[in-house]
Parts: sequence; structure tokens; C-alpha cells
Amino acid sequence: MKFPSIKMPSVKIPFLRPRSTPDDGTGTDNAQSSGIPTPMRQMQIVYMAQLKLYMKGSIPFLLILLVLMIPAIIYTGIFDGMIIDSMRTEIGDTGETFVAICLSMLSAMTILIACILCGSTLPSEIRYRTAYLNFPFPQSRTTFYFGKFLAGYSLTLMTVLLAFGISIVTASLGYGSVSFTAVGTALIISIAGSFAICAMAYGISAYTEKGSTMIPFALIFIMIPVIALVLADAGALSGYIGYIPSFFGEVALSYLGSDQSVSMVMLLDNMNADISAGFAGAVSASMIFGVVFLFAGLIRTQRREI
Repeated sequence: MKFPSIKMPSVKIPFLRPRSTPDDGTGTDNAQSSGIPTPMRQMQIVYMAQLKLYMKGSIPFLLILLVLMIPAIIYTGIFDGMIIDSMRTEIGDTGETFVAICLSMLSAMTILIACILCGSTLPSEIRYRTAYLNFPFPQSRTTFYFGKFLAGYSLTLMTVLLAFGISIVTASLGYGSVSFTAVGTALIISIAGSFAICAMAYGISAYTEKGSTMIPFALIFIMIPVIALVLADAGALSGYIGYIPSFFGEVALSYLGSDQSVSMVMLLDNMNADISAGFAGAVSASMIFGVVFLFAGLIRTQRREI
């Protein structure tokens, strides 16, 4: 005897969050003892899982390798007759300016790498409904969001640190020594700037459906600098555009005595714009930009259906 089939309606499973429980007086974290990891542990698990996903891709690591090869290639002198000699003539020939020449493409490459790592990670997880499939416990959206971001930023930061390290080593071999005050100032500005760029790309991606590398890259590397330069040329933002994270490369290299950063500033060199910023102001502005974009993206993520 055949029984009629019954079609069950689809049911959306509500998002689960770790339930907080009061302290029982034993000094033991109840969330931990009940098998639910603490927020920090959750974030660490998401961070490590995302790093493993990055390891499966080749494009980010090829770009990182290219960034690290640039100082070594310049040190060999292959491009001296074509580009490097003219740059030395314009900005001088010291250990600091050699570091600046080695890092002339770092700003553009950092923005590109940050947009690749942070521009599509979150939307792809949401689009394909894979956000929580790899985690066998209730996962907070906040820890998930920041764990993903920290994975992308850590690789970008590693690129910046290694690029500076290799540039310093090659400059020391060729010039004997470099000013660690100038290099350290440029490095800190670059660290803060790369944080802001990653946060901007990540925050922007939270508002896109499919995720994109080119949308945040075009916005951060092209649109924002062009608009800022036009306004500065007209006298509207004179003396302030150096505090916009898109120009962190120019500000960082200015402390090394160079203005030779591959960016829209180089392409639009006829613009009369003062791209300078104080050290504390540049770092603070980058951190503020980064935090604002991060939390804007978090608000959007908390309201989206995952």
C-alpha cells in the first residue's frame, strides 16, 4: 500500500549565537566549559581557516613575490640606465632615497593585494551560504567578520614588512647605512595606511552582493585620488589630502626624501597639490578611516541574511 508523499515546507534555521551564562563561582568560564569557544578563540579559528583558504590561491602570493623581488632587481642595477638613474638625479643618491626607489611601487601593489584579499572574501561566503559550514559550533557574526579581516590584513602587513626589510638590507649593502629614524617613520605610516586600505576594501565589500577586486581598487586607487587632486588643485583641500589613506605611499616616501610613488599623483603631475602630512596626523587619520569602514561593514554584515 502506497502512502501519499508529503512535501515539507522549507524552513530557515535562525542564526545561533553563543548563550552567555552567569559565573557559577568556580572561576571557570561557563562558555568554555560547555564546549563553546570564547569569542577570541572563535576569531582565531576563523582566522586560521581563512589563511588556509588563501594558501590554496596563487595570485595573491605571486603579487607578494613580485613586491619582494623589486628591491632585489633594483639592487642588481638592471634598470639603472632606463629609470633608476633619472630618479636618483631628481631625488638624490643616498641610502634613504634608495629605499624609497625600492618601495616606489609598494603603495599601488599594497592596494591591489589588499583588494584581492579583502574585496571578495566576505561576499562570496554570504553568496554561496558557506559562512558557517566549516565551524561545528555557534559562531558570532562579529568574530567571524573580524577573523576574516585579520587574515587578509596579516598577509598584506607581511608584504609591507618584508618589502621594507629587503629594501633596508639592499640599501645597507650598497650605501653602508640608512637612517632608521626616516625609514621607521615611513614604515609606521605604511603599516597604518595598509590597515586603512584593507579596512576600506573589506568594508566596501560588505555592501556588495558578489564581491569584487576591481570596485574597491578603482575607488581607492583611482577615483578618490583623482577627486582629491582636482579639489586640491582648485584650493578646496589644499594641505589636507595627505591624510587620505589613498596617499599613504606618497606621505611615507616623503619622509625618505622622495616623491616618486607609482600612483595617480605621478600620472596627474600637472596638478598643484600639496601631498604632505604630519607623522601623528597621518597615522591617526589612517586608523580612523580604517575603524570607520570596518564598523560600517560590520553593521551591514550583522543585518544581512547569511
